[in-house]
Amino acid sequence: MRGDPFPGTGGEGSVPTGRHEPQPEGGGYALSFGEVAEVYHRARPRYPRAALRWALGRQPLDVVEVGAGTGILARELDALGHRCTAVDPDARMREAFSRRMPAVTVLDGTAEALPLSDGCVDAVVAAECYHWFDVPRAHAEIARVLRSRGRFVVMWQLRDDSTPWVRALTEVLRPYDRTGATTVGPPEPDEHFGAFSRRSFPFTVEHNRESLLDLYRSHSFHIRSDAQGRARLEEDIARLVDTHPDLRGRSRFRLPYVTRVHCARRVS
Repeated sequence: MRGDPFPGTGGEGSVPTGRHEPQPEGGGYALSFGEVAEVYHRARPRYPRAALRWALGRQPLDVVEVGAGTGILARELDALGHRCTAVDPDARMREAFSRRMPAVTVLDGTAEALPLSDGCVDAVVAAECYHWFDVPRAHAEIARVLRSRGRFVVMWQLRDDSTPWVRALTEVLRPYDRTGATTVGPPEPDEHFGAFSRRSFPFTVEHNRESLLDLYRSHSFHIRSDAQGRARLEEDIARLVDTHPDLRGRSRFRLPYVTRVHCARRVS
């Protein structure tokens, strides 16, 4: 689960562009998260089950999660009764996943090269990772493993910039986030998938000063920065918490999000 693809709403670390240029594979930003797997699992927001019920329905399905990370979303899929298989290209993330969910199969792979047979699953879910995809290749591969009329679900966790302090946080992050140039707009239909339906689910996450810092320590633009850049970013976030009138003097506060979900069916 790995970005802000939608104008007007702050994503977990990106600036919207509307074009997709995939990150280079092998040691690039997309493979940096294993360095901070425990912080990632502790700090990243969870997913509203209502969003998953809307995208997948209430009947148990065979689901593949691409870019499964440490198992944050897979745990919710499992709790809802879905039969989940996880795929992630980072060995350290797969190890962290397996420690938490030993009964769930987790495989080495990417959206462009899924280690699965043709027509074997009812749904493929990509949460916080679609901006890393080579979209034409990934769509073809996802369609390959889906059964007829299978579902492809893309999910994003977006900060709600309508809240003044969150808008200020987005401005603090903007100079540091170098992944924004690779971010995408909403998924587009093609020969593999029909029109994507969209729905948003608001929720909030409680934080304190340290947990908010951990949240951004788990992002690629922090991980891939040098020590001076990481320290400067953390100082800027801490200063916001200490000085913004909506946060100053508060030991705990709530960060509002919107989970935005896109869902399309395989064309045939």
